[in-house]
Amino acid sequence: MDIPFHISLGSFPVECATELIEKIKSVCSQKKEFDIRLDKINHFNNAVLFAEPVVNAHLQELHDLFDNNFADGFPWHAHATLFCGEENQVIQAREIAERIFAPLNAKIVGIQMGEFFPTKLLVAENLNK
Repeated sequence: MDIPFHISLGSFPVECATELIEKIKSVCSQKKEFDIRLDKINHFNNAVLFAEPVVNAHLQELHDLFDNNFADGFPWHAHATLFCGEENQVIQAREIAERIFAPLNAKIVGIQMGEFFPTKLLVAENLNK
């Protein structure tokens, strides 16, 4: 999908873009970078394969700052998408990923906002170091 690896904090209507850009800038000026642990491989109904982070207090707080919003009424499930495809493709990719995956530490360094269709980055702000 030509977007950087990320953990979605929410999904919002396009009409909220200006308000969200200001909120992202404000949050990033007040919050610091933090570490997370990508702990396991998981999937959504064999349609999306992802690395699942341990949701620590920092990640939960960021999500909460964006009003616990998430797309289509589904509950928030923190994830970093690795692959999307047809069910048989995702199952095959999952089998490979589960064999080679080892938990790893990562760092959350900023907040970005973009559109998926068409893919377009609208804002990217770094958290304080």
